[in-house]
Amino acid sequence: MDCMDEGTDALDMINGKVYPLRQGYVGVVCRSQKDIQSGVTIRESIKNEEAFFKKHEAYRHIAAHCGTAYMARQLHRILMTHIREALPGLRDRVNAMLHEHEQEMADYGNDLSGGMLDHTQAGNVLLQLFTKFSRCFADCIEGRNNSNRHDIIDGAPLPAIVGGARIHYIFFDVFGAAVNQFDPFDGLTDHDIRTSIRNANGPKSPLFVPEAAFETLVKGQINKLLSPSLQCAELVHAELTKCLSVTIRSIPEFRRFDKLRARVYDVVRSVLASCLAPTKEMIRNLIRIETGYINTNHPDFIGGSRAISACKLQRYWKWRILASGPLAVSKFLQRFLVSCNICESNALLTTIQRAAEWPSVCRRRSAIHL
Repeated sequence: MDCMDEGTDALDMINGKVYPLRQGYVGVVCRSQKDIQSGVTIRESIKNEEAFFKKHEAYRHIAAHCGTAYMARQLHRILMTHIREALPGLRDRVNAMLHEHEQEMADYGNDLSGGMLDHTQAGNVLLQLFTKFSRCFADCIEGRNNSNRHDIIDGAPLPAIVGGARIHYIFFDVFGAAVNQFDPFDGLTDHDIRTSIRNANGPKSPLFVPEAAFETLVKGQINKLLSPSLQCAELVHAELTKCLSVTIRSIPEFRRFDKLRARVYDVVRSVLASCLAPTKEMIRNLIRIETGYINTNHPDFIGGSRAISACKLQRYWKWRILASGPLAVSKFLQRFLVSCNICESNALLTTIQRAAEWPSVCRRRSAIHL
């Protein structure tokens, strides 16, 4: 204020007539560089400031509202008002943050050692964590800690099949269904069979079905079981990896050790991945074993001699039954249906018997009519 030219003043600015402010203006006189070099203290500078406003003709009537001391009181008043207004909300925010951090600390688990860890205590803590991890991983596979696992489907939580139950489902419902639905003649046409027989005989005319053609066709069908078997191994590996993720997330102590959690996950996942390749190789070896030797001595296998015997027996019973009349046909059908478990109903058997006796009944009625 003291640097303005003589005959000019800032009274209109201080009174808010030029550009009004909500808190108004406060005029001050700053300590100049000359005062600093002259050794004028701050107290002396404030006294000189008060004397300036009291002696100035334009600022004399507002001297009480000017100066550094008045500005300090105004700033203090504004600060205290702001603190009073913001303190309740600030208290609520502090309490919310405190509760949040306390919950986060609770999620990290209990104190492992009660203070700083030395090398011996750190080893014990690692051993405890690894033991707990292995136990939780085994529990996940055995189905002892998945009661609270749920998946969200269409907005509704439904219990999910996880761990050992999922592996059981993969073996018996996925892989088992694929094996049970496998058709031995899938992709095998009569043309393929004839072509294989002709290729196995070479330039010779075929007299009997060559064994080489049979083995070639059977090996091709057995190799089709390789794909669902490898898929089963992949699904089991994926489920074990999912169990690994669930186990690590379920242990609160791992949340405070990010690097340890990441390292354990990488090591266990690499172990599971390293076991997948030998498993697939073992599956391929099993398929090679089955294709290396075709067992034709199985009781359910119908070989050449058994097939010829079955054909002879079928022709024998066919001519004998036809020569014995309709009643013998009905008895044969009854025995055949019951032995094959096709029908055990007495009503159907009675119907077959009546149908067989119908020609004789018609002949008796014709004789009576005549």
